[in-house]
Amino acid sequence: MLISILIPSFNSANYIRECLESVCAQTYVKLEIICIDAYSNDGTLDILREFVRKDKRVKLILSEKRSFGHQLNLGLEKAKGEYFSIVESDDLAHPLMCEKLLNLALKIKCDLVKANLISFTQDKQKILNIMEDTNFYGRILCEKERENVLKNSLIINPSGLYRLDFIKEFDLRLNETSGAAYQDTGFWFELFSVARTWYFHNESLYFYRQDNLNASTKSKEKIYAICEEFAFIDSFLKCQKLEHLREVFLYRKFKSYWWNLRRIDERYREEFLIRFAEDFKNENLKIGVFSASEFKELKKIIANPQQFAKKLSSPLFVLKKFFARFKKSLL
Repeated sequence: MLISILIPSFNSANYIRECLESVCAQTYVKLEIICIDAYSNDGTLDILREFVRKDKRVKLILSEKRSFGHQLNLGLEKAKGEYFSIVESDDLAHPLMCEKLLNLALKIKCDLVKANLISFTQDKQKILNIMEDTNFYGRILCEKERENVLKNSLIINPSGLYRLDFIKEFDLRLNETSGAAYQDTGFWFELFSVARTWYFHNESLYFYRQDNLNASTKSKEKIYAICEEFAFIDSFLKCQKLEHLREVFLYRKFKSYWWNLRRIDERYREEFLIRFAEDFKNENLKIGVFSASEFKELKKIIANPQQFAKKLSSPLFVLKKFFARFKKSLL
């Protein structure tokens, strides 16, 4: 049973060797390791070619420097495994990741199997759970859990094993917008919108780096990339006639826009809030999956984004949000 491991890269010389070593050291050895590099110029290519020479399982594809999504789509087109997994070039795979996920996949015969992760920096580690509610682990999940998973699951594609024929059956692809970020968001939403069954494994089998200053999430100038990604998801849902998922789609869009608002440089916040309001003002919004406070906040943004921008920078608002997050962390 062949597993294709997809590793997209661009200028990852500081991390790519350690990443590849972790993949090549998997206890499950029937691997096809596909590295898709966008013509790195920092020494990454030299390291990749070294691994191609010493391990016949490693293959190198050179890609135009377009986007993360374009690179992964190239990898999916070339993949020959029955299953595939994604490892990002600055991350690490637990030695047992492929073996444990494949054993589960063969036993339960789901479209996808996912495990927890460990986020790490040079100084600390923290477990990242796919779901906060442990009742979603250790059993086959299906349609009746779909909305809850789409609403509450961690949006991340590594730490998973996916059936390749399932991807091809629904023609699932990543968004390829040039230079954009967060293109794993759309693919994640696609996967959980159409998967018939899936399984969450309550063990951390992937190490997710958080101190790479070149990571897309660190770029405070990428203001609208998240908007492009949700436009991509919107188009997918309409094409697949999945409008019954629109309410939970709007919820994740709101949460992602709010996260982006906190992430970007302060000088861009009012500009982004105007786009925020524009993207929601014509939607048929119902409190539904939103909490009362979330729904109230969204309505305020739509009504007057400029005024909300001023409120956002006030010390009292910042303090209220800090205590709200602190309270949530204690629950």
